[in-house]
Order: sequence, then structure tokens, then C-alpha cells
Amino acid sequence: MASAAGTSEAAVPKDLSRAGEQAVTALMRAVLRRVPAVSGARLSDEGTETPALVFDADAVEHNCARLREVMTPFEGAVSARPHVKSHKCPALARRQLELSGGTCKGICAQKVCEAEAMAAGGVRDILLSNQVVSAPKLARLAALAASGCAVSVLVDDADQVRFASAAASSAHTTLGVLVEVDVGQRRCGVATVPEAVALAKLATAMPGLEFRGVQCYHGAAQHIRDYEARKAAIDGVAGIARACVAQLTAAGLPCATVTGGGSGTFEFEAASGAFTEVQPGSSVVWDRDYSDNLGPDGKRIELDLDDPRVVAAVAASGGGADAVAAVADEMLPKVRDRVLLAPGHCDPTCNLHDFALWARGDVVEEVMEISARSPGL
Repeated sequence: MASAAGTSEAAVPKDLSRAGEQAVTALMRAVLRRVPAVSGARLSDEGTETPALVFDADAVEHNCARLREVMTPFEGAVSARPHVKSHKCPALARRQLELSGGTCKGICAQKVCEAEAMAAGGVRDILLSNQVVSAPKLARLAALAASGCAVSVLVDDADQVRFASAAASSAHTTLGVLVEVDVGQRRCGVATVPEAVALAKLATAMPGLEFRGVQCYHGAAQHIRDYEARKAAIDGVAGIARACVAQLTAAGLPCATVTGGGSGTFEFEAASGAFTEVQPGSSVVWDRDYSDNLGPDGKRIELDLDDPRVVAAVAASGGGADAVAAVADEMLPKVRDRVLLAPGHCDPTCNLHDFALWARGDVVEEVMEISARSPGL
């Protein structure tokens, strides 16, 4: 059988090497991807293609300054490690680190492909805040460590510790490991503090691994709307973190790192005295969902956008007394109007785009590649 181009199937290698796979991927990207605008263009120009992902330079810089401000009281005790799963953009990650004033010590990634993209983009201190079990992915992670990156990964299972040890030993390198502890979400992590101690002991005994601490992250707490209820949830998380440190120390296992927290709660983890680093991700760009969280004054957090804007939408439905049958013409944008949209969730929105426009006001200052986007391979 021949392809449409006349090339036999036998000519296509069934097992591409990793280097070959990356070369094919790079070629496909070069052929298929389009840059929506160039530096110096205006968002309002008709030549700027849509949909385009836009990073508001002024807003991002404000958010980075605000992170420094929140973290200043904890300087020397708690660092920030921004999570790049939110934007998947090495250039933006570098900018976060540059603007942090020393507040940020590195980044978190959620997938091996994200870690690889960040390392290729010059970010060299990476915590993979997830459990990795497949041999190919662990080999790739070990290769990053062997290249000179400071790489750590989460574990919550004895077999995973052994797999990570084998990968690191094969690459003649060291992987840092942190034991993830379930602090309330029932999603991942060991269920009890004694289990955390046992896993830390195993990691300490295995070649190629270095036990570096624990992760106590409560993802669901990020979106608890009430401020006091959100804080109370993290008070409980901090209690578990303290118990982990106490029992690890008693077992002769120093716990250098206690990491966790997200954009909705990191100020609570930082102030608790139980954490050494926090992982805000969405806070560099924010999104529509976080604007529903309430501040200490009981008011919603607001998103600032220049008009025109759409920060929520009502879907038309097929009937019922409260159905939306039509919208007044004066509420609609004109044909070819450019509309700024605040996405409901920044992570999957960024994953849809190959490039982002770093814009100050209406002017595109830089085109940034979203090189960590992918299905997750």
C-alpha cells in the first residue's frame, strides 16, 4: 500500500528515536503554526489574526509586583515556586523569575513535556509536581537532571520510588523526590503521616534519589469562595504539614522542603509557619473563575479589562420561562470589532495556542511561544 504521496508504509520507521520524534514535531509545528501578529503590531489592527492569546504586560508586571509584596514578610523563610501549567510559556516563566526580586526560586511543571520545554527555554530549577510512572517519561526526566537541571518529582507509591531510582541510576544522575501527602482532596498522595515517613525512608535508601521534603497541596481549596472558609481549610493542611515534619525529623529524616499552596490560598500557607515554599500559578495572569473568590472584606476579586470586554456569557436555551430568546442590538459588538475575553480557566486556554502576544496597551511588544502546550506526552 502506498500513501497519497507515493511513499510506502515500510519507509516510515515504526519506532522513532526521541531525537527523531522531536525533529518531526518541530517540522510539523513550523508548517502548521501561524503567528497571529508580529512585534510592533497593534491588537486593533485588522492584520492581527484572531483568536489570539494576549498577555497584558502591565497586568502581569503588576501581578508579579503584588506577589513580591505578599511574600516580603516571609523573606528568608518561604519562597515562591510559580506553577507554569497555567501559561506553559518559557518566556513568561523567565520574566516571572526576573521580576520576582529573589522571591521565586524556580518553577513547578505538571507534565514531563512542560519540564522539557522550560529547561530548553533556560529555566533550570524544576519541580515536577506530579507522579511519573512510565519508563520513557522517567528516562526523559532523568535526562533533564543529567543535563544540569535541578529536577525533583513527587512520589506517593513505593513502586514509583523504585522506578525513579532505576531511571536516575541508568542516567548516572540524581533526582530529588518529595513525598506527596493527601491533605483533603482525596486525589493523590499518601493517606497518612506514617506512610509518608515510610516512603521517605525508602527514597533515602534508593540509589539515584535524594529525599528533599513533602508536598501538601489542596487543589480544591483554591476555589472555596468564602475567605474565612478558605483560610480554615489551609489551617487544616498546615496541621498535617507540621505533623509530617515532626515525624520525619523524629525518624532522622530532615525535611528541607514543605511545598504547596496555589493562587487561591498561598498567602495562608506562607503565613502558617509550616511551609517553606508556595506554588501560585494562575496569579500571574488570573482568570474568570478566581474572580468569584471573596477577599477578607467579603467582596469579589475583580478583573480589570479595557472595554470592550466579555467576562461572562449567557447561553441561549431551548425554552422555559427564563430562556434567553434574544439580545438587544446595542449590547452586541459590531462586525469586525475586537473583543477582549477573560477566560474561565487560564490553563486549558493557553494550551489551545501556539503563541501569545505580550502587549502593552494596544501594542504588541513581543511574541512568546507556548512551547509547553501539548496533549501531555
